[in-house]
Amino acid sequence: MTFRDRMMMLVACVVSSFVATAAVNVYFHGRATAEDPEVKDCIRAQRYECVDSDGNLRGVFATNAKTGMPVFALTDKDKNVRISVGVNEDGSSAIAFADPKGVTPVVIAAGDFGAALNLSDGKDTVRASFGIEKDGTAAVKFFDEKGKEIVK
Repeated sequence: MTFRDRMMMLVACVVSSFVATAAVNVYFHGRATAEDPEVKDCIRAQRYECVDSDGNLRGVFATNAKTGMPVFALTDKDKNVRISVGVNEDGSSAIAFADPKGVTPVVIAAGDFGAALNLSDGKDTVRASFGIEKDGTAAVKFFDEKGKEIVK
């Protein structure tokens, strides 16, 4: 798995956490309370799907079939994943923001390697990376159209 892949997964994980928390807070605000006899202590499943009023899939919270790691994704009206959050087997996590064409111009990632914000061009090539290295050193990197580092 490349550094960019790890970063994308990390960003996806972080964004999913924030989005899921916000969605739960908005959805359940003013609804059931702990005293409500209808409230269950635990709901367990391998996949949760959120659909709109027409039954179209708008979000998924599930585990990756191959790795068992959690993934959260939100889709647009055309079923394109626009925000994804995930955790990798190595413990790193990522949040990825995608445009309508599936290009991910913004990825936020964190793990044992440090943390980074990667910005990509329209061809999904990372062009700038801002982060903190494993040793705590700040890092600002720029890349050409082929992904080759040009400035550090």
